[in-house]
Amino acid sequence: MSMDIGVDNFDKFLPVILQDIKNCSFISIDLEFTGLLSDSSFRRSLLDSADSLYEKEAKNLENISVCQIGLSIFKGLKDINSYYVSTYNIYIRPRELLSIDDRILWQTSSLDFLRMCNFNYNKWLCEGVPCLREDQESEVRKLFSQFLSDDFNGFMFPKEVIQKLKDVKKWAQVSEVGSEREVELFNASWVLLFFVRLISTELNVKASYIKDTKVSLTLVESFEEENLKEEALRTFEVVVDQSKGFVKIFNELGKAKVPIIFHNGWLDLLLIYKQFYKSLPKTFSVFCRDIHEKFPLVYDTKQLAFKLGVKVKENRFGNENRNLDEERFLIDTSLMGVKRDLDNHKSTLFRPQIIHSSDTPKYSDGTEYLHEAGYDSFITGYCFLHLSHIYEMLQYESAKFHRPLSPRELTLSMKEWSNEIPIQRAGVNYVTLDGRPVKMKTNSWYVVETRNPFRRITPEIVASSLNLFGSLDIVQRNKRSVILIAHRRSVMNDILRVLRDDNNFSVTKYNSVRHSTIVRSLAWSCALLSTGFSTWCLVKGYKIAAC
Repeated sequence: MSMDIGVDNFDKFLPVILQDIKNCSFISIDLEFTGLLSDSSFRRSLLDSADSLYEKEAKNLENISVCQIGLSIFKGLKDINSYYVSTYNIYIRPRELLSIDDRILWQTSSLDFLRMCNFNYNKWLCEGVPCLREDQESEVRKLFSQFLSDDFNGFMFPKEVIQKLKDVKKWAQVSEVGSEREVELFNASWVLLFFVRLISTELNVKASYIKDTKVSLTLVESFEEENLKEEALRTFEVVVDQSKGFVKIFNELGKAKVPIIFHNGWLDLLLIYKQFYKSLPKTFSVFCRDIHEKFPLVYDTKQLAFKLGVKVKENRFGNENRNLDEERFLIDTSLMGVKRDLDNHKSTLFRPQIIHSSDTPKYSDGTEYLHEAGYDSFITGYCFLHLSHIYEMLQYESAKFHRPLSPRELTLSMKEWSNEIPIQRAGVNYVTLDGRPVKMKTNSWYVVETRNPFRRITPEIVASSLNLFGSLDIVQRNKRSVILIAHRRSVMNDILRVLRDDNNFSVTKYNSVRHSTIVRSLAWSCALLSTGFSTWCLVKGYKIAAC
C-alpha cells in the first residue's frame, strides 16, 4: 500500500496516524521545503550568536514553505527487542481561505534538487494537505461572522463569484418553485464567499453544501434567511475542519510528549512552528519556550553522532575491547554517513530490530529513497535507535554484559545531549531548546584596528583591502575596529600575514576580557569609582587634619 498521503487519502490515514502517535515510544520527523535562502542578506555568519541567527532565519523563512513531511512512528516491543514502525510521506500545501492567502517562495536550486530526487510536483500542487493554523482559524472565524452580519468592510469578492450569483439570479427569475441546480466554485474559500453573498441577495433559494467545491440550490417560495445562515455556518465548520489538515497531527504530537527526533533539524523546527503552530515570534527565547513546551524532549541525530564520535575518540568509556575504529567512527555526520557507520559497527550485541507496518512497507526492502521526507524520517529514527543502544552498551567493560534495552531506557540513554540542535556556519556550534546557555565560538575571531586614531574603520573598508581572499565575515566592533573571521583556517593565516605588514591596520586575536565592550565598560566604571573614592578619602583626611 502506498504511504504517500495527499488530500485524497488523508481522512483515511488520519485516525490511524493519531492512534499510532498515542501508542508510540518516539517519533522521527523530516521535512522537505521550497527553499533554503530567500535573500542573500540572510546568509549565516560565523559571527552570529543564537539570538542574531534566529532573527535572521525568522525573516528568511517568511515565505518559504514545507512541501513534504515524513513521519516515522516507532513503538517498542519490549519482549522481543524490536520496534514496530509506521512511516508516512505527507505532501503539504497551504490553501486559500477567505483572508488567508499565503505566499510561497520556490528557490530554483530547491526545485531542481527535489526534481532530481523524484519529488511529485503534481501531487504537491493538486493533492497537498492543507495546514490552517489555530491563529489563522481565529482570523477567518471573525471575518466570516462579519460577513454574515453584512459587514464586508471593503472585502474584494472575486468577480467569478459575483458572476455565479448573477447566473443564479437569472435562473431563479425563469424557473419554477422546486427547480434544482448545482453550482461549482473554484475552491472551498469561494464556496463560503458564495454563501454570504447569496444571503445578501435575498433570493428565494435553499442552498446545501455537497462537498469539495459544489453547492446544490433549490428554488423555494420565499426567502429563508435563517435557513441559509444555518447552512452557511454548517458549511463553514466543514470547510475549516478540512482546512486544518496536518495541524490536527501537529496538535496530537504536542499532546503526546514523546521524544521527537530530527537530523540537522534547525530549519525543520522553525518551519514546523511557523507553518503548523503560529507565526515565528520576534525573539529566540520565546521560540524556545514555546517549542520546548510542545516537545519537551527533542534529539538531533547529527548532534548525537558528533558527541558520541568525540567521546569514542577521547576514550572516555574506559573500555579497551570495544572494537571501534576510533579515527573513522562517526566522522561523517550526514544522515547516510551515520547510517553507514552504524551498519558497519558489529561489536555491540542485542541491537534492536525493526518491523515495518504492513500498511506502510515501502522502505522495508532496503531500497534508498534519498531526500524523500518519509524515507529520511525512517533513517533518522533508525540512527537514533542504534546510536542510543551503542552508547549504552559502550558503558560496559565487556560485550558479555550487553543486554536488550527497554524502550524507556533507550529513549533516555543519551538525554545529556537532548534538546541540542547543531548549527552549521555560525558563531555557535549548536543551540539549546531548554534554556541552557551556549558559548560563542570566539577562538578564531580577530580584531582589526586602524593605526590612525582619527580614521574610522568599517567592514567595507577592510573587505575591499582583502577582496582577494573571497567571502569573509566582518562586523563592526566600534569606530576604530572590526571583528574578522574567515571560513577556513588556511585563509585566515594568509590574511594575518598580510595585515601584520600593513601600515593602515593592526590585527590581534580576540580576547573576551580585553575586547568585550561590557567588560571594558565595567573596568572603566570600577576605575572611576576607585579614583572617586580615593579622592574622597584624601579630601576627608585633609578636612580632619585641618580641624
